[in-house]
Amino acid sequence: MTWIDDKGRIHRINPPSGPPVRPQEPQPQPVYQKRRIYCSDRSFIIAGIIAIAFGILGIHNFYIKYYKKGFIQLSATLVAIFLINQAPVLSLLVIFGMEIWGVIEGILLFSGKIYRDGKNYGFWRNWFIDDDTVIFEKPYNYPFKKDWIITSIALILLFIVIVTSL
Repeated sequence: MTWIDDKGRIHRINPPSGPPVRPQEPQPQPVYQKRRIYCSDRSFIIAGIIAIAFGILGIHNFYIKYYKKGFIQLSATLVAIFLINQAPVLSLLVIFGMEIWGVIEGILLFSGKIYRDGKNYGFWRNWFIDDDTVIFEKPYNYPFKKDWIITSIALILLFIVIVTSL
């Protein structure tokens, strides 16, 4: 293409030197890495249901790996059941207090105030994230180990105390 400026000079626009320019192909979209979310392998819904139904025994705390708190609840309940003939009023107050404690913890689990398990992993709560963008990784891959052994021993002890107190 040529053109003449106001001083009479001729200007030519030369094609660029070098190899001919090909039309550019569309670039592929970048592949985004999936987010890694490390969550507890326990469900807060199941823990809340257990807390409201069996809060007196503290089984929900064993389920969400708060072993010390679960042992305190279970042992207080077992002592209250064992001493129900000697001190009925005190035993009933302890049993009632353990049940209130369990119901409050169930409500706290459902409301999200208790949002981590005993190993400090958060409960999975976001149902609106697309499965294609999130890798749900459970940090533990051991079935039926320490958690279930402790819970089984606690339930066996409870059964023994109930049978011997009758």
